[in-house]
Amino acid sequence: MKVIGRIKKYWKLLCLMIRVQLMSELEYRINFIAGILVEIGYFLAKLSYVFVVIQTKLTLGDFGPYHIVTCIGVYIVLTGIYMFFWPALKSFPEKVQSGSLDLLMVKPISTFFIVSCSKTSLSMFLPNFILGWLVIIYGWYKSGEAFILSNLILGLFYIFTGTILTFCFFFIPPIISFWVIRIDKMNSVLASLWDFNNMPMNNYPEWLQKIGLYIIPVFVITNPAAFTFLNHRNIELSVVAVASPVVFCSLLSIVWNQGIKRYHSATS
Repeated sequence: MKVIGRIKKYWKLLCLMIRVQLMSELEYRINFIAGILVEIGYFLAKLSYVFVVIQTKLTLGDFGPYHIVTCIGVYIVLTGIYMFFWPALKSFPEKVQSGSLDLLMVKPISTFFIVSCSKTSLSMFLPNFILGWLVIIYGWYKSGEAFILSNLILGLFYIFTGTILTFCFFFIPPIISFWVIRIDKMNSVLASLWDFNNMPMNNYPEWLQKIGLYIIPVFVITNPAAFTFLNHRNIELSVVAVASPVVFCSLLSIVWNQGIKRYHSATS
């Protein structure tokens, strides 16, 4: 019961933070609208992959062009989810370097929670999330694969695990700012790795697939959900999709706790 109560408490806090952040964004409505338009522009750029895949009738093994389109749709949805948390991830190193983290550590809630959720962006999240789902529905329908409710439910679960893995994947580098000053290069490398999800993992050589599954599990973020929607379940991929978030959450917890121990207050 205590766990459920704690979850409810933090859920209410998250909703409150999102509401406050939305009010803050709407304070400058032109910027809010401009942010949405910019994300739609990025979406149109991603959509060029869809047109190329359909026009060239690209196939990858058992995957036809519309299977690939569905995979691209899942990538766009999870890009939106990543962009939702991006302002918090981007601003964290500055909090460490300036000492403003002090103000968050004295609050009567989890410092990690408030650091990761205090800044969000609906203007970057909504266009990618909504339009990404439209791409998924279009690709799924045109692929000719049957709609199976259990696949939809399991696919949504894999989007959830992919969200957790995405958060861990991109939050570990900012936490490293407890030890180093500049993490720009690391963020650039991760952004490049993230773009591997533009296409399904069977587009890449087998050796690269193994790296993307077991060493740097970037392929585990989008592929399990897309494969499941399309009734192309892969046992190996499913196991890794469940195990990777657990491993990376543990790693994130270790790095966070060690970083907090190392942190020197601005007043010290």
